[in-house]
Amino acid sequence: MDTTMLDSAYYVTMNESVQLEQTNSMPSLLYTRSELLALKPSNNLCTLPTHVFQNLKDLGLLHLRSRRAGSHIRHRKIKSTIPNVRNGLQPSMSQPSQDNESSYLNVAHWNVHSACNKSLIICDYIIFQNIDIMFLTETWLDFNDQVIINEITPPGFMCINIPRPGDKHGGIAVIFRDELHLIHVPCDNSETSTFEHALISDTTHHLHLAVIYRPPPSARNKLKTSTFLSDFDRFIEYIDELPGKLICLGDFNIHFDCPHKLDTSHVHTTLTAYGFKQLVTGPTHKLGHTLDGIIVKSDNDELVSDCTVDMNDISDHGVVNCKLHFIKPQPVLMASKFRDFRKIDHNAFARELTERLHDVTCEGDVDTAVVEFNSAVNCALDIYAPLLTSKPKPKRAKPRWYNNDVDDARRGRRQAERKWRKSRLPSDRTNYEQSKRKLAEVLVKAKSVFYRESLIGSSPNEVFRIVNNLTGKPRLTPSIQDSPTVLAHAFSKFFTDRIKNIRAHMDDVQLDSTSSADLHTCPPSAQFAHFMPITKDYLHKVIKNSATKSCQLDIVPTWVFKKHTATFLPKLTEIVNTSLTSGVFPELFKKAVITPSLKKTIS
Repeated sequence: MDTTMLDSAYYVTMNESVQLEQTNSMPSLLYTRSELLALKPSNNLCTLPTHVFQNLKDLGLLHLRSRRAGSHIRHRKIKSTIPNVRNGLQPSMSQPSQDNESSYLNVAHWNVHSACNKSLIICDYIIFQNIDIMFLTETWLDFNDQVIINEITPPGFMCINIPRPGDKHGGIAVIFRDELHLIHVPCDNSETSTFEHALISDTTHHLHLAVIYRPPPSARNKLKTSTFLSDFDRFIEYIDELPGKLICLGDFNIHFDCPHKLDTSHVHTTLTAYGFKQLVTGPTHKLGHTLDGIIVKSDNDELVSDCTVDMNDISDHGVVNCKLHFIKPQPVLMASKFRDFRKIDHNAFARELTERLHDVTCEGDVDTAVVEFNSAVNCALDIYAPLLTSKPKPKRAKPRWYNNDVDDARRGRRQAERKWRKSRLPSDRTNYEQSKRKLAEVLVKAKSVFYRESLIGSSPNEVFRIVNNLTGKPRLTPSIQDSPTVLAHAFSKFFTDRIKNIRAHMDDVQLDSTSSADLHTCPPSAQFAHFMPITKDYLHKVIKNSATKSCQLDIVPTWVFKKHTATFLPKLTEIVNTSLTSGVFPELFKKAVITPSLKKTIS
């Protein structure tokens, strides 16, 4: 092998990855740093991966001595003479293994000092920093700020908002991916008066995440440090008894970087007594102190790693990030079946439907007639609108209103930030501040333009849906931790109690004795003995005046049914008249799909 040529190729590819384009229909050369470092000097022979060997051979950089026919294939091993120019890096004699840390949960805490004026920035940070669980403190949100809550929650995420009772300042919010199934657990016997706290657990209760926000003592709130230390001791004692893994994080407003201070010393003593330790080092506040922390059990050091602080200057606190060594659950991607009615040949479908409905008989049992009717329609649909299976798609990671301007503004902000952090020049700091303001303006403009264009020319239903998504409260659903049996009994009990209450109120009403007697002695003025058969014109009028709404139990969408009313009408009129004359309602029409929507939470 020509080592001079290989040396030249190596020095060209000393970045993270390298790609050499060959113009004369030759393959491209793409190596990782680990593969190239495998060729550094060694007394042992190094084995080239198969794809590396083939690329070197195709590019003419590797020359093999010819061998006699029938001889054994020699191992692809070469003696490396490339000098080691990357100090401190060890060679990898095999293909690099996949980094398992990418599957860990990214957890972050951020004292945002009011989410009202940073809602889109918070959402943008969660998306592009790939955060799985974001804890926000000092949100300044209450239960009526649903618009802001919708803006800080990216697609595919959920938000738990815990406002400060009686005061809009403060507040805690937890934003997490849908697949994590986290719930807010009330903290029994852990009432505190000097700081806010919340306990978030997964549905299996194998993991508990406690978040704390302590307002700094002031003349306005009249909080005392001594009271806080007592409350903190009781809270640590409470969470220490929780089963499973535990992490406590938040804004403690304690100078963890000053261990000589009395309050910091007391907190460290309490943590050590219960077997906890604080992991965050370095400043988390713009004044240079470590006020935010991550607390874990000393015997669970492997639970959290890579604790970093991102001082992004958006708030007075930086974002505290860490990796939680829990495998990130994969989103459930389910394929759905559908019929593409938009591509249906309606003329051919009508002819096929007429032929098949001709064989449907309505004599005798109405249930049999309905089954045959549905079967005939399904057979025609299978020909002209067959069932298709959609490909599973991951959930949308960005809001729909993100555009190229947002991406350009984000890229410009990141470049300005890197330049300033490297140079620390005042001019670069000014450019960085301008790029942040520009990104915030671009985010607001992109969202406004998108929804303005969406509302123009939209139908009333579409306008209502868009406005409801922006300002309406999310639909409340039953807790995911309950089993279907428990939910069914809960709904049954709810409605049974409602009926009992109504009957109890009715029993209290005193009816007039005279009017009550008249109700029993007055003979009926008319009798209803049988139904009158309907005509095709009457049924056609009913179908035409009905709303164009569909249910998942419908055999065809309502708009398709109305388009082919003339084809369905003769046989459908016979089925309806058979049901009326026999007094039997078809069993298939007794089914319904009920989607419960809670009007308010049940305590």
